Amino acid sequence: MKTHTDIINIVKDRLIKQTDEYKKTIFDELEKAIELNCEGATKTTYLARVISLKKFNKFPFNNDYRNIFEYIDWVNPNGHCSSSCSISNNFLKFCKLSPLFEKDFGEENHESILSLKSALDAQARINQKEKKETDVSWEFLQNLEKKLYDPKSDYTREDKLLYKLYINPGIKLNPRNDYGNVKIVNDLQDTKDKSCNYFIRGSNNIIFNEYKTSGKYGSIIRDVPKDIVDFIKTDNNWLFEYQDKRRTDNNMSKLVQRLFTKLASGQNITITTIRRAYASQIPTTDNVAEIMEEAENMMHSCAVHSNYQVKENDEGEKIKIKVKKNKK
Repeated sequence: MKTHTDIINIVKDRLIKQTDEYKKTIFDELEKAIELNCEGATKTTYLARVISLKKFNKFPFNNDYRNIFEYIDWVNPNGHCSSSCSISNNFLKFCKLSPLFEKDFGEENHESILSLKSALDAQARINQKEKKETDVSWEFLQNLEKKLYDPKSDYTREDKLLYKLYINPGIKLNPRNDYGNVKIVNDLQDTKDKSCNYFIRGSNNIIFNEYKTSGKYGSIIRDVPKDIVDFIKTDNNWLFEYQDKRRTDNNMSKLVQRLFTKLASGQNITITTIRRAYASQIPTTDNVAEIMEEAENMMHSCAVHSNYQVKENDEGEKIKIKVKKNKK
């Protein structure tokens, strides 16, 4: 004869099995939709989010806003506005890609996350304009160059190449960790795979196909100055590689941070620090064409770029400029 506990466990096991099957159905549909409708960095980001959801013990959400917000807190414990905004964006996109995910998420929660995204986006833009304790000037970064050539230093060819690409002389572009995905090829015919970025040996051009906002802005091509080319191992397969393989995005970020923090005598310098310094030193303007050009150089939108554009009013107070749009 089965005891009360036996019966409870049987029912629990059945519910757990049903829940697991339901979860698998949602994830199967969602992953298939991502594979079919997304590519490049966007696809990678979405699939990483799915993996994260699989590890969350309160998924499916079952239309419960508490589970949704608990997930956001779980993956973003430090409460960064930009991270929560990104998570919200992922959820909204998943609802479009997967009817099953949308049903589990819930219509009311969909509207709530839309409102949350809008508020977080506004706050993130405000935060972006504020000076941070970790900020440094572009001049500070330029002055670090002399340390690279100190006879007593142990900086490598790769270190010097990295510095030159990001700071001086640069390539009129300030990417994130996208140099890790730069493949070295012989000519333009070898650049058909748009999932890679390329350095072309013959023309000394660099092509960025794959970066955070490439889905909106497409490929970007830049000439690479000879001063930089001289430090490139053109017989390699990748611009930056380790054991004959390309460096991962995470590894590339750490490589940049390690180099610049060492140059700055221990002061923490990340890719974000470098990009903020680059953006803040650009002369302010209300000319749309100039803003578009500099936004492309930063590989982000004009709206984001305008957050860095400040000038002083008659009282010496810093104010955000308004972009004048050309009248049709």
